[in-house]
Amino acid sequence: MLSPRVIGPAPNPDRRCHIKATLHEMEKDAIWGDVCRNLDTEDYLGDDYCILHNPNPKKDPKEFTDIIEARLKSNHCYYQAVVFPVPFETNHVDFKLPLNFFHAVFYSYIDILDGQITNIYLDYATFHGSVRFYHLNFSQSATFTFSHFKNNASFMGSWFERSDFNHAVFDHKAEFNSWAKFRDDVNFSNVKFQGEVDFNSCTFEKAVRFENSEFSDAHVTSFKRSEFQSDVIFDGAAINCYFDFEGDSSRRVFVKNASMSMRNTRVNKPEHLTFHTVDLRPNWFVNVDSRKFVFTDVKWINIDWWREKGFWNNFRNLVHSTLLGLRRFSTGKGEEANENIAEELKSLENRGFDLQRKRLLAIACRQLAVNAEDNNQYDDASKFRFMAMETRRLDHGGWRRVLNLYWIYKWTSGYGESWRRAALVLFGVWFLFGIFYWQLGSFNSEHLFDLPQSLGYSSLVMLLQKPEPRPASNFTFTLYILETIFAPLQVALLALAIRRKFMR
Repeated sequence: MLSPRVIGPAPNPDRRCHIKATLHEMEKDAIWGDVCRNLDTEDYLGDDYCILHNPNPKKDPKEFTDIIEARLKSNHCYYQAVVFPVPFETNHVDFKLPLNFFHAVFYSYIDILDGQITNIYLDYATFHGSVRFYHLNFSQSATFTFSHFKNNASFMGSWFERSDFNHAVFDHKAEFNSWAKFRDDVNFSNVKFQGEVDFNSCTFEKAVRFENSEFSDAHVTSFKRSEFQSDVIFDGAAINCYFDFEGDSSRRVFVKNASMSMRNTRVNKPEHLTFHTVDLRPNWFVNVDSRKFVFTDVKWINIDWWREKGFWNNFRNLVHSTLLGLRRFSTGKGEEANENIAEELKSLENRGFDLQRKRLLAIACRQLAVNAEDNNQYDDASKFRFMAMETRRLDHGGWRRVLNLYWIYKWTSGYGESWRRAALVLFGVWFLFGIFYWQLGSFNSEHLFDLPQSLGYSSLVMLLQKPEPRPASNFTFTLYILETIFAPLQVALLALAIRRKFMR
């Protein structure tokens, strides 16, 4: 909270300081009674101003500096709409009381280095010179809403608690690097970054929002070795520049509990948006076209369902979901056998996607599959296609999740992505029909088939060779017809899976 105001004698109403900032009359009354107190006014371009609010950049620098230094030493907190014609410099100084610079104008540079500021309010401030807040600890709050930085702005190595840059404008380079840290939520929504943006090695311990922000072209926005520990939101942002997320083996940008949202983000040149040595999740790319983004050395979380969960766990889930399908799926819990997809859908639900989240996740996975395929990442492309198809299958309710072509396509070939599964099912078809011919078959022959002969007969039927002897009963003929249908289909699925694996 701001410290209590000490209201001095009100200036002569006829010679009141003219405050150029657009403020309500009540706010101006407070400024006149506090910031302007005990200060004479003089005419400048037809209006009366006190020395602090005079917009003349050539006003007496010594008189202005003496007043500011005296007020700082007396722990004065209020500097609303003050026009600073001289540099504002401090080094190793701690400000324990709040500093209010609403609507202040700084014509020269600012250097505040190596200190602690409890609360500072620079909303609607204008900075004509460079700004350097180096290695500061903003221990409670720092707000820069609607501020305009017309020169370079650097917050190198500074630590923030609650901070807000909503609707700020950075005309030139903006730096939040050298292990800067945001320990509470930070808001960069609706910000215009007109120059280079450097968040290298910055840490975000809580949520950071870039909603509807604009990153201009011809520059670079870099998050090299940054770390996001919670939500990072780019919803509605306009990215018109090179945009780089780059980690390394010890700092992979997005930690385990992090989440990113790019809903309706406009990327002017998607090939300039790069992710290098980072961990990502498919649901982060819902409602954005990711087909031309650049992914290098990316670890995708939750796409390798079979390998992450283990063969026997997945085999158990297969049997469980099949035999108990009605009980599980009719209650809407079909995702339990697809824990990775369930986790992705839960993340979307937490971000406000209630309706059609399965369809949206499937679309995102298909786009990521196209990206991976175009960049020769065939293994990832296969996993994304599998996840897209599986998500669409789960979009069905009740028994429709198991009694449909999606389910058959999944377990006969992994949606055309697993040649091992297709080969295993083909072997099962061949062996099962061989057993049927051996135990239940009736043929136009006095000779009875043993098991090897029955398996050989099944092989010939599978290859559409019309073997002899012919079936003698309707039941055997039915088996014959079924194998001539299902076996070639399974061979085709196996061929498709092998082609996807080896013929790219």
